[in-house]
Amino acid sequence: MQNYPPPQDLVEREIDAYIRENEKTAGTLRFYSRVYQLQRKWTDKMPPVATRKEQPAERQLSEGRPLLADNALVISEALFNETMSAVVSLAENESLPLPAGDLKAICRSMRAVEFFSDPVNLSMDKLFFFLSEYAGADESVLSTLAFLVRTAVKPFYVVYAREAGEKFSFKIWDRGICPVCGQLPMLAVLSAENGARTLECGLCHTRWEFYRRTCPACHNSDHESLSFFYLPEKSHRRVYVCHKCRFYVKTTVLKDLGRPIIPDLENAATMYLDFLAHKEGYSLFGPGDGTH
Repeated sequence: MQNYPPPQDLVEREIDAYIRENEKTAGTLRFYSRVYQLQRKWTDKMPPVATRKEQPAERQLSEGRPLLADNALVISEALFNETMSAVVSLAENESLPLPAGDLKAICRSMRAVEFFSDPVNLSMDKLFFFLSEYAGADESVLSTLAFLVRTAVKPFYVVYAREAGEKFSFKIWDRGICPVCGQLPMLAVLSAENGARTLECGLCHTRWEFYRRTCPACHNSDHESLSFFYLPEKSHRRVYVCHKCRFYVKTTVLKDLGRPIIPDLENAATMYLDFLAHKEGYSLFGPGDGTH
């Protein structure tokens, strides 16, 4: 199941709701709106995305292996350069921490389409390590550059995942990583109807249901080593943590919030929860990077 990029009218409505809650989020969320417009254009015109190897998809899923396990996408270098250039142009008009020098030249020098074609390389820790060769060690700069790279490559993964979602059912999938690309979840939501937990991938934006009382990263289900916290005035936005592997996932309780969300925007608007989680020693990196 996937609904990305979200329709523009919904994006604007959600952004207005977040800004009413916190005006300081306006700049970040308006930037996301412009990113969505670009990604919508690319995903609408992009041809089907193939993989390098043909693999028995149904069997992989039944064995608990994502569709792109030990595989990679075939990404057009020309089209990726186009998307990357457009994203960089967008970023240069924002107040973002960027590498010194010509950012477009830096991106061209990477010549890394093959590297980005493998979703394992797009986990944040591996991406940081790769990008540090071109942008230095400043974490804020690396965060920005990693976001830009993932934004530029995301349409390829989204188109592939959209096609996969039409062919296969992920109802049998019982792992905490994405059934398509193997990434750990970006965000979780608890259904307004029955409280079921749905996870969303931050790369291909596939959604899948997962056990509510199990860690997505290490599958720990011992209730004594699982918990969650929240700010008293915002109890509908929680951080579920695993004391065993130190992974965390932000979780929104839709029944208490009173409206559906766009997980990307919810993730961006709740960065204060990431700060609190990191301060307590939790991480978005699971054991073994959390991929495949």
